[in-house]
Amino acid sequence: MEKISLSKTRILTNHQFILLAILLLAVLLRLPLLATHPGGFSFDEAASGYAAYSIFLTKRDEYGKFLPLFLESVGDYRESIYSFLAIPFIKVFGLNEFSTRLPAALSGIFNVFILYCLVKELFNKNIALMAALFLAVSPWHIILSRLAFNANLLPLFFCLGLILFIKSLKKPNLLILSSLTFGLSTWTYFPSRGFVPVFMIGLIFIFRNHLWKNRGKTIISSATFLLIFIPLAVFWFSPEGMARASSVGLVTSLQQLLYHYLTYLSPKFLFIDGKRELADIPLVGQLYIFEIITVTAGIFFILKGNQKEELTNKRKAQSLLLLWLLVYPFPAAFASQATDTRGVIGLPLFAILSAYGICKLYELFSDRKKIYFRFVSAVILTTSVLVFSSYFFGKHFNFETKKGYGIKDAIIYADKSYYSCVVVKNKLFRNMRYFIAFYLKYPPDKYQVNPIDKSIKEYNIGKFRVISGDRNKLDEECLYFIRPYETSQITEKGYDWTEVHSVKHPSAGEVIKLVEVRKTVAE
Repeated sequence: MEKISLSKTRILTNHQFILLAILLLAVLLRLPLLATHPGGFSFDEAASGYAAYSIFLTKRDEYGKFLPLFLESVGDYRESIYSFLAIPFIKVFGLNEFSTRLPAALSGIFNVFILYCLVKELFNKNIALMAALFLAVSPWHIILSRLAFNANLLPLFFCLGLILFIKSLKKPNLLILSSLTFGLSTWTYFPSRGFVPVFMIGLIFIFRNHLWKNRGKTIISSATFLLIFIPLAVFWFSPEGMARASSVGLVTSLQQLLYHYLTYLSPKFLFIDGKRELADIPLVGQLYIFEIITVTAGIFFILKGNQKEELTNKRKAQSLLLLWLLVYPFPAAFASQATDTRGVIGLPLFAILSAYGICKLYELFSDRKKIYFRFVSAVILTTSVLVFSSYFFGKHFNFETKKGYGIKDAIIYADKSYYSCVVVKNKLFRNMRYFIAFYLKYPPDKYQVNPIDKSIKEYNIGKFRVISGDRNKLDEECLYFIRPYETSQITEKGYDWTEVHSVKHPSAGEVIKLVEVRKTVAE
């Protein structure tokens, strides 16, 4: 009887099993509790979700524009790609936090796999697995993958474009698809406007011989990229497009530009502080603190390899990592403030550098000491991930109240109450129109009849009345949507107040009160 080899009948190799385990880890860190962690659904997320809801139901955004390429948002216009990606999920799950954040989570998971494929082309399978693992557990990437922002799409599209380009070194027909993907990446998040074109210039210089050899396909690829990029560039220089530049504030001083550029490369930003505008996690930068060793080692060994080895196509491809490192802070440095989201394109890069660094360090040890190296590395990484996860998913995690914590609860309670109107101060609760429209699933066709322009400070949506400032005379028929400290102001105006509902943050205490008012009766 013929023996059947177990190795030939095995469904998965050890390598494939490890890759699946890493992808499962990426899923577990991005999908569970997606609607509630981080808590505090932001108005940017609500705006993206409601725009998708409006386009799904009416094929127009809330301002009545037919299938818009750009969405009018808070003080600027943004690419609509995220809202279009959210439409299928809103169709299946309805308009809620989960369906709105799901495209970001899925793109984050897919990015882990795409990074694996990219690093396998650049180096080998083992380094590819490590890079996928580092990205899967990256605190920077996990947080962004759980928020409905365009930012998370940029690393995914860029990595996909880059892997297609590297594969085109053997299959030149992929050049066109690579240019198409690079072009689409410029429609994701505004730092791509500077990063992608500058990176591509470096790419063209490094691989000029390959591109000249396949100049027919290079011309078609260039035309493909320009057809996608030029309409976007034209919009950027329009008054609407420049609104984004005005909202973030552009750096005009060369000294300040250099300072911001170096900030994105500084150990403090990367490993300790992080300048995270989305969440505050003590002693966690964009990367884990131990990665200061692995990233530094990765850069060192890439530089060392470039000096000693012949510049083959593969070595040239590896040198792209240095180009990536030099260019990644460039567009973000023009903004008046350094933040984690603006440096998002560095996410995959640092995962690659960490993976390459730790694998090269591993090779330096003897066989007996390699066992200890693996054990210590596993303990450090596991401990770092567990500490971050317990903090992020635990009650101590503090997502800023200004990002919208408790607003859903208060809006839904107020809407179901018997009060004929609900008064909200625009000054204290910014951009309430997005929250109200989102949580009430306000009919888009009604919203489109009288769209609320960003310049309008006072408006009505359903029973909600948003006002711009204080009123000495209060409406006793209305429910007031206030911050806790405002109760003293109500008393000073000669009114008594009664708490109807209260919203408390797990660590910050009471953040919202719903109160009714009555004119104080003199005794």
